[in-house]
Amino acid sequence: MKKINVVVFLLVLSFSVIGQSSIVINKKIYPFEKIDFATITINGWWRVVGGEFFNDEDGTSSNQKWDGRDIGKRMFISDSLMQFYSPSASLFYEKPKFEYLVFYLRTSDAGHFFKKFPSEVVGVNVYEYQDKEVWGGEEYAFGYQWFYILNSNFIAYFSGGNKVLYLERILNKSEQYGWDEEDGFKIIKYTGSTGYVKLNIEKEKYKDDSFFEIQVTPQFSCTDTWFNIATYPNYLAGGDKKKYLINSKKTPKQNTIYRLPLSTFYSSYIKVSLGNCDCNEEWILKWRIIQKDAIKFIKSNKAIIYKNPNIPTKMYLIKNDEVRLDKEEDDFYKITYMTNKGKIIEGYIKKTDVD
Repeated sequence: MKKINVVVFLLVLSFSVIGQSSIVINKKIYPFEKIDFATITINGWWRVVGGEFFNDEDGTSSNQKWDGRDIGKRMFISDSLMQFYSPSASLFYEKPKFEYLVFYLRTSDAGHFFKKFPSEVVGVNVYEYQDKEVWGGEEYAFGYQWFYILNSNFIAYFSGGNKVLYLERILNKSEQYGWDEEDGFKIIKYTGSTGYVKLNIEKEKYKDDSFFEIQVTPQFSCTDTWFNIATYPNYLAGGDKKKYLINSKKTPKQNTIYRLPLSTFYSSYIKVSLGNCDCNEEWILKWRIIQKDAIKFIKSNKAIIYKNPNIPTKMYLIKNDEVRLDKEEDDFYKITYMTNKGKIIEGYIKKTDVD
């Protein structure tokens, strides 16, 4: 790759020459390294460890404006996908392009903020080049995201405006996924002004007769809202190309799981919209894909629900009730049952009670 030297005079991206060798975030020291951009890569998993705003007029910084909501969010970058694992996933690039540049950063009015960084850094411009099919016969590069590599495992990311996030590479493989998981559900809790979630459910990994299950739970104060789920032929397709899977003018019921046949989806790209929740409302999203053979019907006239395999309850299911098998445990299945009113009941039943 040919090396490109760029001198940046732009106000926002101006740095100053400095001999400082590290930066401290939350009492942890991150040393700077001289980067060989011909061998370095930002591919992999990253976690937000800090962030701040800076004033582009005088170069002063402020941690007070930043609410810290990004702490812990994870980013995945590869040659085929770049995504922040947060509901406001407008940062979601398919087949991103990477342009590595060596920056010799100079002092300007905003340079005070950047004195904490080296005078020479490797910057990575990441963008997505869209083909003619997506944008009505036109081609253009979509979006630009700038990263500055401070060492092989630590980067600074300019997240729009004057906001800077600091990300640390995740080396532990057990932590390299952006969603929490429980009973096969991918779960995320969000507080913010974004009223939608964009998902890539990787439909191609599952059989066509599988089901997509989703539960959207806004906080109780968020009652005047609407709710819909739509699928698109590609991630950036416009509204005229979407296909509604659920389109409700009512607030999603608490603890209701919606089940949709995967065969009805255009593609892997899903948008979940929650209208009028735009005032720092809190909501929880859970989703998973289950195989058809995980759905069973009760064959007994009366199937006792157990709290655990040793403790029966007073609840029971009747013949032809539909349950989802979550786990096998000796002579029992851990199951989930949803009533006609949308209430979720979890427990155990005997294997002999289902087909």
